[in-house]
Amino acid sequence: MACFLFCLAAIPTAKAQSPSARPACYICPDADLAGFDLTLANYDTSTIYMSCEFTAPWHCTYDPSTGDLKDDFDTGLCPAKAIWSCGDGRRRAVRNVIPRAFNRPSTQMTREEESEVVQFRGKVGKRRLK
Repeated sequence: MACFLFCLAAIPTAKAQSPSARPACYICPDADLAGFDLTLANYDTSTIYMSCEFTAPWHCTYDPSTGDLKDDFDTGLCPAKAIWSCGDGRRRAVRNVIPRAFNRPSTQMTREEESEVVQFRGKVGKRRLK
């Protein structure tokens, strides 16, 4: 029994992460002001900042709840704000769906096209019956 308790005590317990009060709606910019691409983004919710790396060691830290620049370790080339990402996708999807619905090509045939299709089907049907 003592061996069982000893083994049980040796197993580490995992602390469950509590959900944040509001989701982080900011993401790292695609590039810094000099045009260097984003190489690494750290969105760890356990920290109080969001880190965006543009070719090591140059990086910027942002406040994940406001998107404001906290620290500039990129020699003044960090964008002033992170990019807002919540809600844009849904609005963009709704904007794109409405015009497409009205621009669909008509699927109705004219009487001439319809009669040609009926005649063709009739000929094919007669061949199959023979």
